[in-house]
Amino acid sequence: MRVYLQNAGAMVALAATAVIPVQLLALVLIVLTVSNANDVPTSYVVGNSAGANVGLAGQVFVFVLSLFATALATAAIVRAASAAYRAEPVDADESLRFAVKRLAPILSLAVLMSVLIALAFLALVVPGIYFFTAWSVATPALVLEGLRPVAALRRSRALVRGRWWRVYWTLVVTGLLVGVVGLMVSAALFAITGTGSSVTAAASIRALVTTVAEVMVLPFSAAIATVLYHQLLGDPTSTATPTCAIEPAVAADGAHDAFGRTGEPPPPGWSGD
Repeated sequence: MRVYLQNAGAMVALAATAVIPVQLLALVLIVLTVSNANDVPTSYVVGNSAGANVGLAGQVFVFVLSLFATALATAAIVRAASAAYRAEPVDADESLRFAVKRLAPILSLAVLMSVLIALAFLALVVPGIYFFTAWSVATPALVLEGLRPVAALRRSRALVRGRWWRVYWTLVVTGLLVGVVGLMVSAALFAITGTGSSVTAAASIRALVTTVAEVMVLPFSAAIATVLYHQLLGDPTSTATPTCAIEPAVAADGAHDAFGRTGEPPPPGWSGD
């Protein structure tokens, strides 16, 4: 919580870089394709009956774009939150640039996790819950250790192993907080603005409410995941194998981590100061 509250401005700004463009695109799409204000969708969930009015192709496009943009912003926030956790200066611009440089593996991990967890939930709910928890710190592992997507999933599972229930309840509490805050913000904004009588007004209000809610809750969720990652990494009961001699969490196989270091052991006589 401290990491988020003390750096909320930078983290909200990073979230806004992802949320605002997607919401503007959704707004334009709705205005161009919807003729009745009552048909303006409240969310872009593929298959949503209200969203069907803007066409399946439009829904899929906005959904995919939102997934990618959110993944990029989350990675940048993880970078910033990790710096804050380590009591280092937080630079939003530098965090975003760093995330852009790691764009390909970040997007690959987002797609891989979404597909695998969805399949797990479709097979049986319990496997979905298990893997959602086991892979909950995969993004911090990828961003901060310079891992590839599959390696990040394995790393996350190794860190969570033996502390699964602790991580699970942390995610449950975080999800409840995020849900309550999102509903409160949405309800307050709708109470102030109304729902709008025209398509443009209704779509604009929807975009405003969604944007404000998401730029508040996205940084919080990413910050919690980052702090959880660092706590798991430093837990003496962890069964995960350290990636290298440098602590905490630097990249393996010679790749550069989030702080510009490599996963190779430090040279003789290096003190770390």
